[in-house]
This record gives sequence, C-alpha cells and structure tokens, in this order.
Amino acid sequence: MTRMLFKAVSRLNKVDRAIILLWLEEKEYAEISEVMGISQSAVSLRLVRIREKLKSIMKNMQDE
Repeated sequence: MTRMLFKAVSRLNKVDRAIILLWLEEKEYAEISEVMGISQSAVSLRLVRIREKLKSIMKNMQDE
C-alpha cells in the first residue's frame, strides 16, 4: 500500500507533490504555508484536493 501511495504521489504536479510530502512528514499547516509561500487556508484547501486526486489515482491504479 505504501508503494502504491508513493507511486500515486509521483504522478502529481511538483507543487502538489511538495505539499503532500510535507504533510506526510507531519509538518503543520503554518510550516507548509511558509515553505510554499501560500496561506494556511490555501494549504488546507490544496490538501483536500490533493487527497481526492490521490484517491482517484490509486483507484485507477487498482483497476489497471
């Protein structure tokens, strides 16, 4: 499952990949915000969207 997750993460664009990897490293939204140069609310919104993308990517990988 971990291998599949990281394969799915590799399919994201660079910005989304950076955000999700920071989140997976258990960084706080404030720290992700500072590193990425976006607001904390933008981090929150992006993470919701990124997790949805990852679910979709992983589902497609299972169907292949």
